[in-house]
Amino acid sequence: MNKAKKVYNKTAFRLLLLLIIGGILGGISSIGMIKFKDSEYVNLFTNMGKLFIENSININIALIVFLFLPAVYFNIKGRKITNMMFQENVSDDKIESFEKYGSKFRDISLSINSVFIILNFMLLGMTFDVTNSKLFVTLIVFLVSCIAGSVLEIVTIKFMQKNDSRLKGDPTSFKFHKDFLESCDEAEKLKIYKTGYKAFQFSRGASLVLIIITIMGNMTFKTGGFPVFISGMFMLIQISSYSYYDFKENN
Repeated sequence: MNKAKKVYNKTAFRLLLLLIIGGILGGISSIGMIKFKDSEYVNLFTNMGKLFIENSININIALIVFLFLPAVYFNIKGRKITNMMFQENVSDDKIESFEKYGSKFRDISLSINSVFIILNFMLLGMTFDVTNSKLFVTLIVFLVSCIAGSVLEIVTIKFMQKNDSRLKGDPTSFKFHKDFLESCDEAEKLKIYKTGYKAFQFSRGASLVLIIITIMGNMTFKTGGFPVFISGMFMLIQISSYSYYDFKENN
């Protein structure tokens, strides 16, 4: 009983400490945002938004040059290294090394490509303005960029499946992730599960921070309740989906 009581008191103390720290940080942040609201930096951010709209096409081109082209480069490099596995008189150690580094470069390519697609969507949302004379060109560049990014991802997956007949699933199908996961071996599945769980925990914390930021933004800058609603719904869907699949697996 004494041991359980000590654990309870220790937990309660930690929660109280976190509550106090949170209150202090919240108060400091609120004061800082109020000061920021009354400063000249608000106009700077407003003008920055206009700058994004006026230079949306140039930013799109910059994304292609600094993100998409490097993604293509790493993809080609990964392919070349992987193809070395199939040369004659290659030792087992070399085959393992080629497979490891080829996979590494493909992963880098897919990660950069994902960032490229996400930033394209963000840029479209931030710069969409019906009064912008370059709107049609911006939409065309956006569509071409997203299609190119999607094609790169599909081609990469098809290449992986070509070199490993175990891997199943059509990358254009909604069932792809399920079919692909089921075709992996136990070691690969364990790696995916660990990575997914760590990513979930990190994104859950990030979602909570985002909710707090949107709440403070509404309180200070009168940004409205919609950003709070969106960030809250994102976290709700995230946790609900995790709970659903956890319940499904256990039953």
